[in-house]
Amino acid sequence: MLGSPSEPIFDELTKAAANLLRAPYALISIMGETESYWKSSYGLPDSMRSEPIAESFCQYVVASGRDLLTDDVRTNEVTRSNPTIESKGVRAWAGTPIELQGELLGTLCVIDSSVRAWSTEDHDILRSLAAIASHEISRRAQMAAVHDAVASVQGESDRMRSLLDTLRASLLPPRLPHITRADIATWFEAASDGGLSDEVCNWA
Repeated sequence: MLGSPSEPIFDELTKAAANLLRAPYALISIMGETESYWKSSYGLPDSMRSEPIAESFCQYVVASGRDLLTDDVRTNEVTRSNPTIESKGVRAWAGTPIELQGELLGTLCVIDSSVRAWSTEDHDILRSLAAIASHEISRRAQMAAVHDAVASVQGESDRMRSLLDTLRASLLPPRLPHITRADIATWFEAASDGGLSDEVCNWA
């Protein structure tokens, strides 16, 4: 997810969040080690794809593991020290976790440039949309795990086939005698009881 391009399913979620909560901006942020990457954004230029964690409001949700809705980031004790409040013009902020198997990956958040009171309905909508995002990420993780498992089985099958080919070759005579007016060949055939047999066939 980190650094990957925007995709319609996540873009629809940020658009829905902004429209339903009547906010000018919405983000799906995934936290890296030093950057908060925007998997999707609404209301912001496409060229803006990330920000340092120190400047991200997403960090507060990930650190606490809880939803954060603040009517005014300048007066909230958690957010008021954010160094970019004035440069970004953020006033109201609401975010809820996006998770994968209990691990917090980031947030779905909405941002307003005006002070406002978030309602219980706003909170419920935000959590529902974040649950959809979490479900989609989980589905992709499961599909990736299945793909890796299939690739592993295929690799093991190829390895066993190579070993069997080597074994078969080792059971055949390295050289065949030369007999005038006779064609000589060898082949390998597995025994019916699961053992191995080596047969030589002559054609006159």
